[in-house]
Amino acid sequence: VELARSLVGRSTVLLLDEPFAGLTSAEIWKIARAITALARDLNLAVLLIEHNLNEVFALSDEVTVLDRGMVVATGPAAAIAESSDVRRVFFGGDPISLSTADGKADTSSDETALLVQGLNAGYGRLQIIRDVSFRLKRREIVGLVGVNGAGKSTLLRALSGHARVMGGVVELRGVPVQARSGPELVRLGLSMVPEGRHLFTSLTAEDNLRLAGLAAGLGERDIRQRIDVLYGVFPQVAQLRARLAGTLSGGQQQAVTIARALMCKPSVLLLDEPSVGLSTLALEALAPQLVNLLEQEDISILLVEQNLGFASRLCDRSYLMDSGRIIEEGQANTIKLAWEAANKRASNPRATFAPAARWTLADCVPN
Repeated sequence: VELARSLVGRSTVLLLDEPFAGLTSAEIWKIARAITALARDLNLAVLLIEHNLNEVFALSDEVTVLDRGMVVATGPAAAIAESSDVRRVFFGGDPISLSTADGKADTSSDETALLVQGLNAGYGRLQIIRDVSFRLKRREIVGLVGVNGAGKSTLLRALSGHARVMGGVVELRGVPVQARSGPELVRLGLSMVPEGRHLFTSLTAEDNLRLAGLAAGLGERDIRQRIDVLYGVFPQVAQLRARLAGTLSGGQQQAVTIARALMCKPSVLLLDEPSVGLSTLALEALAPQLVNLLEQEDISILLVEQNLGFASRLCDRSYLMDSGRIIEEGQANTIKLAWEAANKRASNPRATFAPAARWTLADCVPN
């Protein structure tokens, strides 16, 4: 709809800012086909801003790579794809795969941090979540993965008091909380990092943290102490403390957003699509920080992700959601197979678990 709306005025130049963020492989393929067809049929010039490199190199004739406001490389897509300077910007050197677990130590205990049994939830009279049950242990990272519309974000909103719970039980460290409001849940130890970050862009990074402390009911002395602790956990946030949040990169904003959610010292952290809009280098920086939080903050993390590779690297185990239900539980390989099967049931037969090998332009042009 946004793509169509942008062309109502018969534009000759189309500016696209992260059009593939948060989309599945099947959805990316459909949008890529549409962009290619529009450029051809309407004689459009297209300027594409994007972190997903496969799509950039498949769709673009010329590519310019920026880093910290400076041009690193510019030229034909094929040449830029092989540039060592580009590898440094996106990968910190040679590419590092996020698609497999890298030996993360098991820090979890048998103590239950969050228990969900038979949860039904939705908006008004519309039910989205159906009979969902799972367990999150103390100091464990558990993934909730699935395609757009599977119900992942609605589930997080129900757990955090922002969607209607229609039935079932939710226990936070043994305390029933399914009837609690959002502010009550925060006081009981549950905090959420929403998709899209939602920082106060006209305030500094530190002021965003300070506001979160005030909202959690902390006094000025406790706020100062908590901010100092979080600066130790996220050194890059300490370096950015005086910067306006709106001037930060996606990865920097994500670090501030997570630190903000930790101001209330939660026992359970809900993370909604933290990888959206982040470069591979930013993901590489974020991954170990999330793992370190388990022991540094004695916290449990429920991670909602469409990036199955990123989730597989971080999570002890994952749940696959489809149509508001959990259809599979297991470790990376089990979830990968179930994900592929779920995608094959979708309308597009080309839908796969992960982005395909580099496309050619012919792959994106409608038959």
